[in-house]
Amino acid sequence: VNRLLGVADDSEPEEVKEEIPFLIGQAVAITEGPFTDFNGTVEEVLPDKGKVRVSVSLFGRPTSVELDYLQLKGY
Repeated sequence: VNRLLGVADDSEPEEVKEEIPFLIGQAVAITEGPFTDFNGTVEEVLPDKGKVRVSVSLFGRPTSVELDYLQLKGY
């Protein structure tokens, strides 16, 4: 009856996690945000957050930045 009335049941909604299409060590280009046009290497994939930790070179030093995976393009 609840289905016919469009009433939601009390079960918890399932979490839908998108698959992040990057691998550790993969070369990427940053396409959005303050690091646009920087290139880097994937250090860590954080699927729970939908983010990727990328190592980029800032002033000649490797720096780790956490970015949304939609801000990246893989090679």
